[in-house]
Amino acid sequence: MKTKILAMFFLLPLFCSAQITMDDDCFDRSNRIFAKVILEVFDTSFVHKMVDNGQRFILALNVDTAGYVLGVRNGRGNFPETQVKRMVKKLRKYFRKNMVQFPLCYVLQDIGLSSEDQLKLARKIFSEKKERLFGANFPGGLFFPYEADKRKGFEGSKFDYLLLRISQQKIPIKKKISKDATKDD
Repeated sequence: MKTKILAMFFLLPLFCSAQITMDDDCFDRSNRIFAKVILEVFDTSFVHKMVDNGQRFILALNVDTAGYVLGVRNGRGNFPETQVKRMVKKLRKYFRKNMVQFPLCYVLQDIGLSSEDQLKLARKIFSEKKERLFGANFPGGLFFPYEADKRKGFEGSKFDYLLLRISQQKIPIKKKISKDATKDD
């Protein structure tokens, strides 16, 4: 019981679910997916300005056990509150029309269990509930390697770097099909 409580304490803030990934790139992939969504929802000049001004935006989402977005709870950012509300409204509309899947990240903890046992425990705990809270963060850690890459020869702006980072993976976004829709919709 003590192990289960400790595991819950460590795992809940990580927004994990039954689909759990333990790779080192998980949080980075999640940030790239959300950055792609931000670029699709808001015009390029707005996102460019966000990057140039060092603005951040966090969105609280409900996701299912596979990481698909079910709904938007709220958002926070270093913007005026009215702008945050408009951003949340636009993103809510986007997630209603598009199926977006985020990887659900799990970080191994020092709780006296092997990594295999921790993974089994996490799957069991997080499969018990069909909906989870997930925090999407823009830009997240996408710019952590920016300065090092500039020293290695990258010559573009931070916005160019963002586009480069997003291009490093296939983003799992699909249009939702309503019950009454046809293939041609």
